[in-house]
Amino acid sequence: MDNEELVNTDGAIITATANLGDTRSPRELVSGYTYQVEEVTKPQKYDAAHHSRMLLLAKAVYFCVFAADASWEPFAAYVLSRRGMNNAVIGGLLTAMTVCNAVSGQLLTAFADRYSCHRNVALTSFTLFVIFTCSLVFSNHFAYTAGVGILAQCAWGPVLPMTDNVTVQLVRDAKREDYSRQRLFAAIAWALFCFGDGWLMDLYGYYMLFYVLALMGFVALILLSFYPFTLYGSIRHDTGHESKPSWSELMHLVVHNVLMMPFLSIILCTGYLFSTIDGYLALWIIDLGGNSSLVGAMYAVASIVEIPLFFWSDRIYHRIGMKWVLAITSVAYLIRVVSYSLLQNPYYVLLIEPIHALTIALFWGPCVTYMNDVLLHEKPHLKATGQGSFFAAFYSGRAVGYSVAGWLSDVGGMRFMFRSTLVAVGSLMILVINFWRLERFAQGCGSISKEASLKSSKDEKQSLLDTRIPEQ
Repeated sequence: MDNEELVNTDGAIITATANLGDTRSPRELVSGYTYQVEEVTKPQKYDAAHHSRMLLLAKAVYFCVFAADASWEPFAAYVLSRRGMNNAVIGGLLTAMTVCNAVSGQLLTAFADRYSCHRNVALTSFTLFVIFTCSLVFSNHFAYTAGVGILAQCAWGPVLPMTDNVTVQLVRDAKREDYSRQRLFAAIAWALFCFGDGWLMDLYGYYMLFYVLALMGFVALILLSFYPFTLYGSIRHDTGHESKPSWSELMHLVVHNVLMMPFLSIILCTGYLFSTIDGYLALWIIDLGGNSSLVGAMYAVASIVEIPLFFWSDRIYHRIGMKWVLAITSVAYLIRVVSYSLLQNPYYVLLIEPIHALTIALFWGPCVTYMNDVLLHEKPHLKATGQGSFFAAFYSGRAVGYSVAGWLSDVGGMRFMFRSTLVAVGSLMILVINFWRLERFAQGCGSISKEASLKSSKDEKQSLLDTRIPEQ
């Protein structure tokens, strides 16, 4: 048997094998009929300059994407209230939007994993999100607002999980920064644009939100077109999972680890708590005598305090572990909910909002990292789907929260709604305690190592550094 290694124009090594008795050489076999051809992808060497450019691009992507999102999401309930809807109707509509967001995010990320079309899905989804959301400027009619708003959230669903999936793998390869240091630029964008949008709304009306969203959405789309979705979103050959995942494997992803369902249950509950504040705090401030400028300042203060915690959150997580991160988040939600229920002067909300950093900035980055590095450690070819499950759980909790909180505020008022939310805070604490118990059990039976629950293994990081995937 005669072997010969050839290099094609793409830099890949082709090993051709000629059987005994065959008069043709291996090189002739490649140009004609081959008995056996094996193509091996030749890894690229580590390129520090390339990764520096990609990390700068990541920061710009998060800034511009969240600048566009900040011109809609924090003000959504306020905009709907200006269109003549009461709290119950607002809650129902936000619930429908959020359910569609969660379902589409899960399905489209799984679709992208299955057919390796991450870039097309991400760019198309973000484009449709901007178009549909800006189209709300054309009519105040309830049916139009509901239909277009739901379509916009269906489009928005896969954008963030797919972007996060790429970013986590990008920073692993760069080995110089972590995910949270990219994500903190989203907080900077929210701080600037929430304050600016609130000021513009006071001067020119809430329609200015849609013009700002259109402008920043266009810039974000240009940056997203250069983001390496193809390189880092597709199935990685260095993981040993070169075949496409089956739909049954995708659907059973959430049960492959003893910690997956308990973790997603916590995410679901935090999504519920987040929605009661995100959806109705602005309306509560208006009821107490505040204005849209105060609402914008409130979100700006919360985002400014997020910035240092986003910068350090992954290091804090590596030091104390996920269970302590979740415990701190639970206590922070308790303080926030109690404070809102006792609020009398709307301007005092500016003293409460810094605690928001403990419920999002300290929580979000480590959860994304934990999903990738621990829960999906043995299924790296399903990381986009895993991030989709994380977002689906969070947005499902938000959907329930919007609906229940809207109904409670209509029945007993905003103060009653925030007091009732203490039940959800208690449920979150119980779920976190259960997670502590299960994580200790998983470490005891060897399902995960204690080191894996705190940080990625050094061997995995070194393998990522040694083996680079070429541009596709």
